Amino acid sequence: MSDLREVKRPVRVDGGEGELVSFDGKLLVCRLDRAFAPGSPIRIQAYDHRGGFVIEGRSLGSRRFVEEPGYEVRLRLVNFNRDRRDRLAAFLRSS
Repeated sequence: MSDLREVKRPVRVDGGEGELVSFDGKLLVCRLDRAFAPGSPIRIQAYDHRGGFVIEGRSLGSRRFVEEPGYEVRLRLVNFNRDRRDRLAAFLRSS
């Protein structure tokens, strides 16, 4: 059984907007306003109580939503050390 946690945290991505949906420690799922081809680099700008921070990853693929605009984009994180992973986890836990 997966321990994916559903969240909705607004972020900015390459001039567009989106939100983080779930994270299991390795795979990040986002709802974005544009699609990314598999292997494409993605740079996400998130903001928490300490200011902005960057989440970098590579797309594993995108899927268009049928009944609403946008795409579900799955990505694996790159250049993500323990401090950044802890900050992302805290960001996703915040209310």
